[in-house]
Order: sequence, then structure tokens, then C-alpha cells
Amino acid sequence: MRLFSKKIKKKATEKNYKTGKIADRYLASFRRVKRSKPIDHTAEHPPTQEAIDEVRQLLNKIIETGKSFKEYEEIRDEYLLLCVAELGNKRFSIFLDRGKVEFFEGEHEKKSPTIILPVSIKNLQFFLEYIEDREVDRQELFMMMRFFAIPVLKGLYDQRVLYLPGNKHKYKFDDFIQIEILPDEPIVGNGQVFDIKITVVNVDGQWLIFKGFEGDPDWRLTINMNTALEMWWLGTQKAKKHSKNPLKLRQISKDFLKLIDANTTYLRSDHQREFTEDLDLIEAEPEELEIDEYID
Repeated sequence: MRLFSKKIKKKATEKNYKTGKIADRYLASFRRVKRSKPIDHTAEHPPTQEAIDEVRQLLNKIIETGKSFKEYEEIRDEYLLLCVAELGNKRFSIFLDRGKVEFFEGEHEKKSPTIILPVSIKNLQFFLEYIEDREVDRQELFMMMRFFAIPVLKGLYDQRVLYLPGNKHKYKFDDFIQIEILPDEPIVGNGQVFDIKITVVNVDGQWLIFKGFEGDPDWRLTINMNTALEMWWLGTQKAKKHSKNPLKLRQISKDFLKLIDANTTYLRSDHQREFTEDLDLIEAEPEELEIDEYID
């Protein structure tokens, strides 16, 4: 007679439409590729020095005004690459790290940006307008989140920590999800209702992120602005702070999954979601080391 028995957790599975067979549902690894940037047209269509100076002054005002917000000193290791449309997508770089800022024309030759921002001069003017009174109301916050949501999400899925060696199955990455961020109340302007709806899919290991809802996802996340900010903080700033501590990263992942579990508003009928309390039971076999390099 057996006195002890080991509890075995059944792995989540789904139909693989390439093979037609049932396979593991969650992704074990990802393929890191270079993120696309707007084409730089400044060589064939150089902007005037007057136009460049105007944008530089505008960005300097935004940076100086931003220093009045307490969050400014808490942001770590962020590299924003701005591509300004009216200047032929001329590049401007802003480095933020715990209260220190570096701003220059062009882009860094070796470092990859954490956030790539295609912008217009009007975008920058609106942004300065939102923050110049040193306060951001809830409607302004939503409009800013609407602008930053996809670039920030692309940066989150490109974080180096996701491409370190090891099987990622236990972190429960589905290959097709949707995300919606809700304002406190509907915001209407220019004949439209403003929303934030995003689709995230993984194709051949590559993360593709685009505006709007397309298709029938594995699940859909619907969150308010406060939860969106909390998830951003966990997934970027806190993850960076503890990037060399596996135990801390494990806890951050569990906290992140708790927020997902609490705010999942749609689940496709052929799926079940294992909730956070099961996280420690889901383990996967080790895999070969991956090379943390971009693939052209």
C-alpha cells in the first residue's frame, strides 16, 4: 500500500493548427526580433535647422516640466526613441534613470530603445499642454495612455528578461490575447469615442502587437487606468529593479498574473485558465540555452 502520493497537475493544452494535434498551450520560448521604426527620410529630405530647433525646444520644455512629477525619479533605465514625422522621422533620444536624464539628437549606436515613439509635433504640443500645469487630470491621463499603450506594450514584450535562458511555460504566455483599458467615463471628441483596444499575437515565436480587436482570442483583459499603471510598473520598473533576482522575478510574475486573473472578462469556450494559486504546480522541462540577440 502506498502511504504517500504525489499530486500531478495536468498541463494545459490546445489544438495546434499547424499539426492538427493537441499540444502544450503555453509558449515555452520566444524569438526576439528587431522592432520596426518609421523610415528615416532625413538624408533625402533634410529638415530645416529652424524646424529642428523648434522640436528641440519643445522636448526640452517637456523634460524640464516632467521633473516636477515624483514618478520621474522612480523611473529606471528607460530609453525613449522619438521619431518626429514632420522632420522626416528624425530621431531624438531621451534616457531616464532615477532622476537623471540625457537628451540628444539621433539614436544610440549600441543600446536598443525600451520605447519607440512615432510622434508628430502636435502630439508633443498636446503632451506639454497636459503636464505644464504640473497636474494631470483623469481624462488627460487616459489620452496619454492611449498614445503610449502600444509602444509601451511592445517594449514590455521586448524586455531582455523574457529572453534569458529557460523554459517560459510556467509563466503562462498565451499566443493570442486582447487588452482593453477603460476610462473613468466615456470620452468623446472629434465625432468619436476614444478607446484603448489592443490585440497581441505570437507568430513563429515573434510578438505582434497592434491597435484594435481582431479575431477570437484565448482571453481578453479589461482593466481600469489604475490597474494598467500597476501592471506597467510591475512589468517594467519593478522587473528591471530585480532583474538579477530569480525569486523576486517569480513573485513579480505571480503578482502580475493575479491582476490578469482578477480582470479577465472573456475566455474562449475551448479554453480554461489555471489561476495563480496553481502557478507553483506548473513546471516544464529545461531546454537548451537561448542566445539573447536580436534576429534580423
